[in-house]
Amino acid sequence: MTLLCVAGLACSAADAEAWPLKPNVVHPLPVITRLAMDTSALAPFPSELAELVRDATEARTFAIARSSPSSPAHSIATATISDFGALSAPSLDKLRKLLLSPESYQPAGLAVARRFVPTYGFRFSNNGREAWWLIADDGRLAAGMLVTKDTEWSRSPTLVIREPARRAFQALRMRSPHSG
Repeated sequence: MTLLCVAGLACSAADAEAWPLKPNVVHPLPVITRLAMDTSALAPFPSELAELVRDATEARTFAIARSSPSSPAHSIATATISDFGALSAPSLDKLRKLLLSPESYQPAGLAVARRFVPTYGFRFSNNGREAWWLIADDGRLAAGMLVTKDTEWSRSPTLVIREPARRAFQALRMRSPHSG
């Protein structure tokens, strides 16, 4: 049984314009639940990217090839990536909850200064827009950043990923149909 909800009433025309659900339209409950998700765990990143993660209709997993020292990659646009395929809807929901959970990350004061060299990630998309969650994982420490395709990695903040979340991200990476 699918639960449905009728989107509510707006107080003004401006509220109606800003509200993503339209009045008198029946919306599936998962859409309404997703809109209520808190994105504050991703506060170091642009809010439009965090909101895109929250609202994404698709996520794909990929690996990033190591770049050579003579021609290092600085962004997704300059990197060589191998797409492993789309995540299932349940895996997308797990990934979204993991990414938006403050429990997934070390407190900001415990960040480790090191060069960010991503090894894999997830591309979120919705209505032609994309956000890329990149993970640098050296087997001992993992860090992540949320970027656009053209964002230079050196210009973006990183979040240090706690061990349980690190294992969960790795497991979700392996859930795509073509990952090895």
